[in-house]
Amino acid sequence: MISALHGTVTEIADSFIVLNVNGIFITIAVANGLSFIKDKTITLITHLLWHQEQGPSLYGFANVVERDVFTLIITCPGVGPKIGSAVLRDIGAHGFLRAITASDAKALSSVSGIGVKKAEQIIVQLKHKVEKLIQAGGIADEVGDALPLHEVAQALAALHYSRPEITQALDIVRGAQSDQSFSFDVALRKALQFLSK
Repeated sequence: MISALHGTVTEIADSFIVLNVNGIFITIAVANGLSFIKDKTITLITHLLWHQEQGPSLYGFANVVERDVFTLIITCPGVGPKIGSAVLRDIGAHGFLRAITASDAKALSSVSGIGVKKAEQIIVQLKHKVEKLIQAGGIADEVGDALPLHEVAQALAALHYSRPEITQALDIVRGAQSDQSFSFDVALRKALQFLSK
């Protein structure tokens, strides 16, 4: 099992990157390839998924929480890695955990590919597992304190920004938030500053 990879990003696309690991070029599926920087050396947490028809696919994540959320999502019947990646891209791992614990179908249905019925099904299927994950992983405080980025996404959608623009803006806010915590107003202002460039 490959649990992490350390290498240099050599190629970037919407849904994957290519990582040069000691001269071996590995294609890794990611939630948002455009959030990576070419020629930058990174460490990715990984998960190997086996498709019956396509064989193995390697998925990459910024941290263990993202990987755990992704693997949890794809255990839900009728939900595959495409939706798992969309969740991480559109509302983030903590946004997903918060939506499940709060039974917030509206927030979950804001994810591309998830309608209200599917959101309700995912909440029913995963609520107990999410509660166990939060308790076992010691991430309850992070979930409670994390910025509800889906609210920023909804505000940007109401201002008629496209989904790719919203995704890029949220990545900027997420990156800036790793250094300090933001209120909704500050986060929205940062997103709008990025989009106005």
